[in-house]
Amino acid sequence: MKQIHIIAFTQEGMRLALMLRTQLEAILFDVTVSSAARSGCGIPAVSLGGWVQEHFMSGNALVYIGAAGIAVRSIAPFVKDKRSDPAVLVLDEKGRFVVPLLSGHIGGANELARQLARMTGGLAVLTTASDVNGLFAVDVCARKNHCAISSMEQAKRFAAALLKHRRGFVLLPEDFADCISVGSVPPELSIVSEDDEAAGTAGDALFCISPAAESGLLQLVPSCLLVGVGCKRNTPAASLRNFVAAVLEEQGLHPAAIAAITSIDVKADEPAVKELASFYHVPPLFFSAETLRAVPGSFLPSEFVRQTVGVDNVCERSAVAAGASRLLVRKIARDGMTAAVGIRHVHISLA
Repeated sequence: MKQIHIIAFTQEGMRLALMLRTQLEAILFDVTVSSAARSGCGIPAVSLGGWVQEHFMSGNALVYIGAAGIAVRSIAPFVKDKRSDPAVLVLDEKGRFVVPLLSGHIGGANELARQLARMTGGLAVLTTASDVNGLFAVDVCARKNHCAISSMEQAKRFAAALLKHRRGFVLLPEDFADCISVGSVPPELSIVSEDDEAAGTAGDALFCISPAAESGLLQLVPSCLLVGVGCKRNTPAASLRNFVAAVLEEQGLHPAAIAAITSIDVKADEPAVKELASFYHVPPLFFSAETLRAVPGSFLPSEFVRQTVGVDNVCERSAVAAGASRLLVRKIARDGMTAAVGIRHVHISLA
């Protein structure tokens, strides 16, 4: 969340909005300020309904300076899912209270409320149970560490168990111990191994940070897989997409863990590669043959590929060039397509 839309309803509220814009822009937020009435501050009035419709679906934070009831009624028709709804907050025109109304954790409304309260000298009014009790919040952890949540229902059960028992467990699969490190751990959490009997006693209060599927556990899946691909010219997009999906499934790797699709620069205009990156909502990264040849390591060579593009291996080398600390899946070739999967180191902050 780097863009914030503020709307005020009174002259006093507009003065507060302009002050907040100045301070927020100083810490690199992009801020727009609108008025729902004639403010006398040189900002023309806008339609509240049109303002909400324009900005709600953008995913950016909405900040109301005025009555909470107005804010609630205006966003009500647009509220759908906590995973996609934006942060929505309301402040009184004096800035005494800052109240997150929507998406306190995933959307970052609680964190923004604290920031705004520091700027106004007011009080952030937080009502989420984890914040009230000072406990670890799964959705906040996921947002801060760029992790996907495997199941919101499991996340709810984990949060409820943590609130009840005041303890939970973090399971880090041994296969990825060298690639996933954990920073400071709050007192209510414990790091356990896969065979630790203590973990089972917590029931629902057990979750896994892993790119691999673990049935029955709440997973926070970090963005850590680099998928290198190669293909013949004009390969159908569906063919490459199905091929990569099959490789991930065969290897037990979670598609939500993909951080980037990688290849050689001569494939930068290849529709299938670009559409693959778009399908997984990740950037495509392309490297020159010279860069790929310089990547250190042992790779599965192909003389045909070397003669065609100037380097003996594209999929493995490009994944490593993009930052993979090791290859989880060596080159797999099928019907004129190749794929390899590397994993980059990620640091998870739990506190």
